[in-house]
Amino acid sequence: MSIILEAERRLKIPESLISQLYHLAVFKTRKPGTKLETGMLVTSIDVDVGCSELGVRNQGKNDANVHSKLSERTVGRIEEAALPFFVDMFENLDMPATFALRGQCLDVDNTAVESLLGSSVKHDIGSH
Repeated sequence: MSIILEAERRLKIPESLISQLYHLAVFKTRKPGTKLETGMLVTSIDVDVGCSELGVRNQGKNDANVHSKLSERTVGRIEEAALPFFVDMFENLDMPATFALRGQCLDVDNTAVESLLGSSVKHDIGSH
């Protein structure tokens, strides 16, 4: 800041103008490592079960891996209700999202994938 005060004293220029010029010069010479022209929001939805039928089929053997308090079947019921809500919400926002589906879900019910593929927004579909 002493550079700014010295310039103000010598040139009789308001400090704010000198400060603005100084910061502009420093910013132009110290370019940031990355330059984003537009902002970005990445949304990822993790579908652990996808349908209650998967929990029935696994006979509770996978409950502890899915949730510490809820059964796999219960999580499947929640996700059956939530997935259409998310697809509709992202369609209304015209915003794509990433949906990570559990591979085993496709052995039982293709509703989740069909819902994503039928969406007017092109979502990323991954697996885990």
